Amino acid sequence: MGARLYIAAFLVFAAAGCVRKETLPYTPDPFIADPVFMAYCQADFDFNGDGYFSKVEAAKVTGIDLGNAGVESLEGIHCFTALRSLDVAANSIEEMNISANTKLTLLECADNLLMVLDISRNTSLMSLSCRGNADDLVIYVRPGFDSDALSYCSVPDNAVFEVK
Repeated sequence: MGARLYIAAFLVFAAAGCVRKETLPYTPDPFIADPVFMAYCQADFDFNGDGYFSKVEAAKVTGIDLGNAGVESLEGIHCFTALRSLDVAANSIEEMNISANTKLTLLECADNLLMVLDISRNTSLMSLSCRGNADDLVIYVRPGFDSDALSYCSVPDNAVFEVK
């Protein structure tokens, strides 16, 4: 009889634990580190209206306009796989790796603190503006990259293009 009581108690507590886990609030994946960037995404791209911005929603975004917004990091930008236009001019961004954003056609990142910009896989890029960054800005490009092939290209005079 004592063993049955322990088994019954175990089953009650185990069932309560399962129910409790199902009712815990949703915890978003913090894939965007910058609070300004994340607040913008939650306000503009929470397509399902659940109050959270997810990687699934990020994959549907085609344009980001965060010019002069106080952004310091674009960590998480790789999740925006449908992104075609990115304006992050006049912020405090030091490094950008947008190589995963292969559909990007327009990049406006002038007047930041950029020292490194990776556009090595951005074969659709048509417009690049990154003046007003570090004089020795390093721009990683794909083999055969020709800045003259872009419809618009504005880079610092001392920028270094390196093949990646």
